[in-house]
Amino acid sequence: MPSRFSMGEAALPLVTAAALMTVAILMESSALYVPLAIAAAVASGLAYRKGYSLKELAKAGVSGMAAMKVALSILVLVALLIGVWKASGTVPAMIYYGLGLAEPSYLVPAAFVLSPRR
Repeated sequence: MPSRFSMGEAALPLVTAAALMTVAILMESSALYVPLAIAAAVASGLAYRKGYSLKELAKAGVSGMAAMKVALSILVLVALLIGVWKASGTVPAMIYYGLGLAEPSYLVPAAFVLSPRR
């Protein structure tokens, strides 16, 4: 039976990912998947050291990816839609006509109507 993780061991992959992503951002690197892959390797190494088998780790990784399939599909479709809108001029048109509707005399009433009610 694998042993439980301490708070420091559980936080180590998150701290690793945050630190490496900060370094990648400061170095203006566009490859942010590398720090995430390193943090995943750190998490896998810790889990293996705690008694989880490689088969269990692979099974958990596959089930995690399967659970994210729908969310990633939606993100890809939204990214494609935004690209098509930019290429066809829809986004600039929405900005142009939207700014035309934003008259100063309507600003306060529009902010009142559009603000969330609790």
